Amino acid sequence: MGFRNATDDQFYPVDLRVKIEEFLPAGVQALTCADSVTIDWTKGATATMTLDRASTEITLDKGVNGKVYRLLLVQDGTGSREVTWATTVKWMGGELPALTEDINAEDIITFIKIGNSWYASASLDFGEEI
Repeated sequence: MGFRNATDDQFYPVDLRVKIEEFLPAGVQALTCADSVTIDWTKGATATMTLDRASTEITLDKGVNGKVYRLLLVQDGTGSREVTWATTVKWMGGELPALTEDINAEDIITFIKIGNSWYASASLDFGEEI
């Protein structure tokens, strides 16, 4: 594939391959909990973090418009940990979900980036394996 220049009749090939990583970030990134955590989605479209303090502020960064990202939040052995979110996160139903407070509870937050907003929904309280 390519194009022909009408001025000099030269053919210029064009590499049509696209860096797939720009559209489908792969991998799972393990995040270290802190008072404030910024998730860089170029490092993977799925992230996991064990909450180990009373409250953690989470900011989302470097997402691609229209793409889906996932965050698995796990309560530590104390439980009842909380998260605060950047104001760019908009929640389904307009209401911030309450994370599952049980010890070792797992919640999955799914985000879709559109413009400057992150549209979020929560799948809460994944139980133990049976």
